[in-house]
Amino acid sequence: VSREHVRLRRDAESGAFFIKDLSRLGTSVDGQQIPSSVEYVDGEKRDKNVEVKLPAAARIGLAEVVFLNFRASVPS
Repeated sequence: VSREHVRLRRDAESGAFFIKDLSRLGTSVDGQQIPSSVEYVDGEKRDKNVEVKLPAAARIGLAEVVFLNFRASVPS
C-alpha cells in the first residue's frame, strides 16, 4: 500500500464523495478496479485527475491487501 494510495473528496455542492487512485498497485470499489489517476512520464509522476463517484456505502480495496468499509452519512 502506498503512502498516499487514494484521495477521497467530498463535493460541497452535491455532498457526493469521489475517490482517486494515486497508487501503482491499484484500488477497487466493491471488487471492481477503478482507473488509475497517475501516469509516469520520464520517471515523473503526473496526475490525470481521474475520479470515480463513490456509492453511499462501499468496500474500498487498497492493492487487494487492505480493505476499508466506507459509508457516507447525511449531515443533520
